[in-house]
Amino acid sequence: MGHNEMLIGEALKGTKRDRALVSVKFGELRDPANGWHGNDARPAAVKNFLAYSLQRLGLDHIDIYRPARLDPHVPIEDTVGAIAEMVRAGYVRHIGLSEVGSETLRRAAAVHPICDLQIEYSLISRGIEDGILATCRSLGIGITAQVPLKIGRQNYAGC
Repeated sequence: MGHNEMLIGEALKGTKRDRALVSVKFGELRDPANGWHGNDARPAAVKNFLAYSLQRLGLDHIDIYRPARLDPHVPIEDTVGAIAEMVRAGYVRHIGLSEVGSETLRRAAAVHPICDLQIEYSLISRGIEDGILATCRSLGIGITAQVPLKIGRQNYAGC
């Protein structure tokens, strides 16, 4: 809900902008109690979330900007198209995606180059090897592995 962006903004104050690569996920809808209410990746929302992120970070651009999840109500082409407008305007350098499949990657990359896919990939969760990884390689899309050290279901309460 913006807290981490404010912390990062504070950490970046007084440093040269090119010393940090900043990647931001956007689109999750929350209520005041932090309850989750879905995702919003409509073009107008893309720009709204970006404006607030830039303000909280105290930056003039974000290096990688990605929807937190696929919005089932908005074609990926519309979302990526809106981010591509922000690339052309200089507010975003690169477009990333999170937790999408091969078909969505191809559709998105047809609109604008996608630099990175953030997706769960670990010793126990290797599902991307069945197709998504090959799609990323063929399109020149990098992978940011979520929870790469996850080795099984464990309860860490009390650790």
